[in-house]
Amino acid sequence: VRKMPYLSSTIAAGVGVLMCTYPLSSMRQALKEKNTNLMGSTVMNCCMFVTCFVWVIHSSWLVEYDIYVLVANTAGVIVQGGALTLRVVIAKDGSTTTRAVVQGGDNAELSVTSPLL
Repeated sequence: VRKMPYLSSTIAAGVGVLMCTYPLSSMRQALKEKNTNLMGSTVMNCCMFVTCFVWVIHSSWLVEYDIYVLVANTAGVIVQGGALTLRVVIAKDGSTTTRAVVQGGDNAELSVTSPLL
């Protein structure tokens, strides 16, 4: 560790990028299927966006410059902002997040849809 003092910081930044950008892998599928449930909850996206944004401010030259924290959380701001924007785009299309169909006896059917946001 003493010969490579920045190794642990680099590993931590990599893990931070993965944690902050968690909806990235499901955003394409959510857009294709018009289903935002695939990206997790709206509240989680909002909280992660705000948290990453605050850490970007903290790790910038305004408070205490730290490139490792800055990179991980800037990626989080971009991806979480994209996820929130995707939610709005899908909502403007008039799509719903979930649709459940329950079939009962005698061919009775109940269809329930919930709003996007």
